[in-house]
Parts: sequence; structure tokens; C-alpha cells
Amino acid sequence: MFKDKKRLLTILALFTIISFVFSSAAHSGVGNSTSHSSGSKSSSGSKSKSSGSGSSKSSSSSGSSSSSSSSSSSSSVSGQSSGTGSGYTAGSAGAPTGSASSSPTSSKAAGFAAAMLALFVGLPLLVVLAGIVALAVFLRRRKGTVRPQEAAVAPRQMLIADLTSLKERDPDFNEDLFIAKVSNIYIQLQESWEAKEWQKVRPFESDELFNMHKRQLQEFIDSNTTNVVDDIAVLKAQIHNYREYGDTETLNVYLKARIKDYVIDDASKKVIEGDPRQEIVMEYILSMSRKKGVLSRSGEGTAVKTCPNCGANISINAAGECKYCGSVVTSGDFDWVLTRLDVLSQT
Repeated sequence: MFKDKKRLLTILALFTIISFVFSSAAHSGVGNSTSHSSGSKSSSGSKSKSSGSGSSKSSSSSGSSSSSSSSSSSSSVSGQSSGTGSGYTAGSAGAPTGSASSSPTSSKAAGFAAAMLALFVGLPLLVVLAGIVALAVFLRRRKGTVRPQEAAVAPRQMLIADLTSLKERDPDFNEDLFIAKVSNIYIQLQESWEAKEWQKVRPFESDELFNMHKRQLQEFIDSNTTNVVDDIAVLKAQIHNYREYGDTETLNVYLKARIKDYVIDDASKKVIEGDPRQEIVMEYILSMSRKKGVLSRSGEGTAVKTCPNCGANISINAAGECKYCGSVVTSGDFDWVLTRLDVLSQT
């Protein structure tokens, strides 16, 4: 939206400049016409005065020789031309008359042409450009407008289509069991966090996420403090969307939970941060990923108790490997694993 406004302001500024240029051209033409006309009148008056002066001088010199009269008259005209500054050319008595008669006509014509250009070219051009801009803005807004009900329905319809396609490829996938499993994983994460036994959640998390959470938990261990998470209750959990990234498919799950979250000192058991009486509502997006082509196991429960590859009781080392078959359980090659845990809000 900001870019549209910026473009519109730029075009309006261009319109203003064009209007100014055409207006200036018209005004300049009319001004030149007026000034040339005034100059012509001035030169004509000067010439009249010089002629009269010469005649007067000739009349008063009765008895003088004709050459003397002629000289006086010539001297008188020359003196008048110097004083008026009307563009007389030395040695050409007829030049001012021709200049004065042709200048007003050409100047008026130039002014009239400029005015017509501004009126019949500039004005329609501005109207056409303004119409184009208005149409472009209207079409862009119309294209980008989404009704509220469409915005709400479209993602849901897309999710339904994605889940239908997923179930066609993986007939044993059960949305309810999947949601229950994600909720159970969330609770186990919180319990293991408080107990500082992060190894218990190793089967659920990808390598990158497990190592990040382990480093964060180590800070509490080093400072001899405990982040207590009490009264955990999952209020809502549902699949938010389905995504594909290369050879991996991901189900993002929206989860809303209510907890009590505070920090105590391990030695004194005193609360050093937070309020043990305050309930906090948390909203998350948990991203569960697996390799494309992996199928759900029939009869799978909501808790991870056995290795998805060999079926042995779950016993996974820090590298995410089953101690019995050596399979990397947390790679997503056999089942969904948690790859991201993003906090949306905390109230």
C-alpha cells in the first residue's frame, strides 16, 4: 500500500510540473507580445517627434542656405534617436519603421500558439494521465481486496485438501491420534525441562532443536536454578497447515496451553523470578516433520515407547540413535519429529 501511495505522489508531482511548464509557456508568450507592442509604440512616437523637430528647425532658419537647413534637420533627427533608445540603426532612417510594424504581429502569434498548445495539448494530456493513474489504482485495490470470510475459508479449504491428499498417500494417518501425540509431546517437554532431564525427550526432537534446548537448559543447571512449569493444561490443539520442503513434509500444529511458569533457587527453593500463583496462557506453533514417503504405523499410540525401526523398547542416545539397531530415530526417516517450537504469544 505504501508503494502505491509513493507512485501516486510521484505521478501527481509530474502532473504539477507539466502544468507549470505549459502555463509558463502561455504566460511568457502573452508577456512577450505585450512588451513588443509597447516598444513599437515608443519607437513610432520618437520618430514623429524627430520629424517635427526637423521641420521646426527648417522653418526658423529663413534666409539660410539649403545645405544649412538640411544639416540642421539631419542633426535634429540624429539627436532624438539617441535619446529614445528605440532601436534605431545608425545610417538607416527607414529601419525602425519596418521593425516596429513586424514585431507585434510575430509576438502575438507566438503567444497565441503557446496558449493554444497549453490548452489543446497540455490539458487533455493531464486528463488522460490522471485517468490512467486512477484506473491503475482502482484495479490494484480490487485485485488485492479479500473479503474477511474468504480470508478465513480459503486456508481451511486448502488444509482440508492437503489432509485428504496426505491420507490418500498414508491411509493409516489419523488426525486425532496425531494431535493427541503432539499434545503429549508438549507435556513431556515441559516435565523434562523442569526435571532437567532433557535426554528423555531425545526421541521427539530433531538434532538441531534438541541441541538448542539442551544448551538453554544447561544455563539453569550452571546457575543452580530451576524453571518450574506447573499445572500444565492443553486447552486447544489443531493442525494449522501442511507444507513441503524438498523431500520433507511438515504439519504445523497450533497449540494453546495454560501453565504456571517461575524460577526458583535450587538451594533455598525461593522464587527468584515469576509468580507461582499466576496462570499464563501460551500459544505455540509446533512443527512436526518427516521424510516424504514415510507411512504411519497401524495401531500407533500417542506416546513414543518403541523404536520405529526395530520395535525395541525406546532407548536413544544423545545422537538420536537406537541402542539396539543403530537407526537415527530423530531424523524423520521413520516418524514425525519436532523440528520447531515457536511461541506466538504469552498472556
